[in-house]
Amino acid sequence: MIPKPEELERRIWKNSVLPRMGYLLGFRDSIDENNPSFKDYPKGKEIQENSIYFGQKKPKISREEWMAIQKYYLSRSPEKIEPAYDFSTVKSINLFETKPISLNLPQSSISMVDFLAPSKLMVADYSTGMMFQLNDQLKVTKYDSVGMGVLEFIERKDAFWTTMIGPVFIGTDTPLGGMAKYPKDVTKKLSYPIGRLQRPVNANFGDINGDTKEDIVICEFGKWSGSLGWWENTSDGYKKHEIIGLPGAICTELVDIDKDGDLDVMALLAQAREAIYLFVNDGQGRFSQRMLIQFPSTYGSSYMKLFDYNDDGLDDILVTAGDNGDFVDYFTKPYHGLRIYLNQGNYQFNKKEELFIPIPGIYKAIPSDIDLDGDLDFSVISFFPDQNQPSFLVYLNQENGYEPFKLDQNIKGRWITMSQSDFDQDGDEDIVLGAFDWGKEDKSNDKRYPVVYLENKTSH
Repeated sequence: MIPKPEELERRIWKNSVLPRMGYLLGFRDSIDENNPSFKDYPKGKEIQENSIYFGQKKPKISREEWMAIQKYYLSRSPEKIEPAYDFSTVKSINLFETKPISLNLPQSSISMVDFLAPSKLMVADYSTGMMFQLNDQLKVTKYDSVGMGVLEFIERKDAFWTTMIGPVFIGTDTPLGGMAKYPKDVTKKLSYPIGRLQRPVNANFGDINGDTKEDIVICEFGKWSGSLGWWENTSDGYKKHEIIGLPGAICTELVDIDKDGDLDVMALLAQAREAIYLFVNDGQGRFSQRMLIQFPSTYGSSYMKLFDYNDDGLDDILVTAGDNGDFVDYFTKPYHGLRIYLNQGNYQFNKKEELFIPIPGIYKAIPSDIDLDGDLDFSVISFFPDQNQPSFLVYLNQENGYEPFKLDQNIKGRWITMSQSDFDQDGDEDIVLGAFDWGKEDKSNDKRYPVVYLENKTSH
């Protein structure tokens, strides 16, 4: 999809995108070789140079043509792009009782929060490699050093699995991530069945090839390379089968969309060819590929969920676009936000969005009736919020559409992870937030916490 000049501000085109574009076109003098975009560890650099995007070592177009392309973008791009929404007037809501959790960490670098079960909250910290289990009183009952970059803690029949992005949180093509398995039988040892993954960010379990064994679909986000694949559960361990060899796989759902008795894969790819893909399974783990909805490469897609938005019995698509970490001097993107695409049946999804809510920097959205008034609301977090925009917002379904509300307490955090469940089993949905601070936050405010539990008081 050809990027449009109006999608980015002129200085971004000039200082960031066009130099990188030139490098990938084969004009290797267009950017410093040590630029963070292309710098990596030796193994990552080797993988990078052999990826599909680095094939042009010498230009196939003339320098005059390359100059004309640059002129096209610089002459048509706007000097300034205005935000789509002013958050300075957002009202407060007293829906929650806010309960901060400190955990005595040196900094806020939470990579995962998850309500594993009622009265069982799991929290992982990136910088220390620690994972904590908290009870219904929000007290730590267990903790352990599990390795850096735990993004998921997944319960299966006989074990708990963790998805670990690895010790390098920023972009790399170096395969440093993996999957760890914690047996529920305490006499058995921790194991690492799958290693050398390129920044794995999401895993889903299911029988892909119909042999009754549970396989794993893993998103290897990578950087300039990466893939979406399924790992076959064999007698000799797990064997990888590639589904698509592109970077940016960030989220999948396993669903029998064609109702033929096997699991198909719906996937969101958030790098380069940003799109929602459907991979239809033939029952033996071979997939045919369909691109359902494509997005401009400027979007920064961040999350996807299937749910029935219009109560017609078909799963619709919720997708968020909010990643804004590609540029040091980033701007607020008016096309960031939450979108809903309706399922038309027979694998077809309406390519025109049914709903769009502009939310700068959004990383995740959870649909639910959070205030128990009988209609659908959204709980959202933004990792790259606009000025005056709270990092956590609740969008309540009002007469005139969805209206944002912020917490009535002045609790600050740059929330990167969120989970929602009826943690206290009182009939309404509670929320937990995890913060990841990159050093630019205001540390003078004493109301910054790595984790905050939001107890929903609606049913009281």
